[in-house]
Amino acid sequence: MLAYASVVLDGRVIGVVSSLPVLSDRRVGDRRAFSLGTPQILHTVHGDGEAGLYAAYLEEVERLGAEKGVLAIGDLMGALRQPAKGRVLDVDLPRLSASARRARRS
Repeated sequence: MLAYASVVLDGRVIGVVSSLPVLSDRRVGDRRAFSLGTPQILHTVHGDGEAGLYAAYLEEVERLGAEKGVLAIGDLMGALRQPAKGRVLDVDLPRLSASARRARRS
């Protein structure tokens, strides 16, 4: 799984892009349940704003996606704040070019 998360501290964005191994992925009714392993930090961002963090995330989606399928969640904190019913994750969207994803984000 690939995701990013951030916080704003004293007006500055602090964020991380991380990869977590998917240990299990199963259907529970109409939902999916994942068991995840220990995260590996791929990028850290501080003070660059959300755009720098999202750009680092997109670079990893492209890099890892070239090798294998990627469960790309996107903004992990945003996904957790949304109600599960009707939630759309990056992994559920059609594969878009990096420029199309950036345009969707704006």
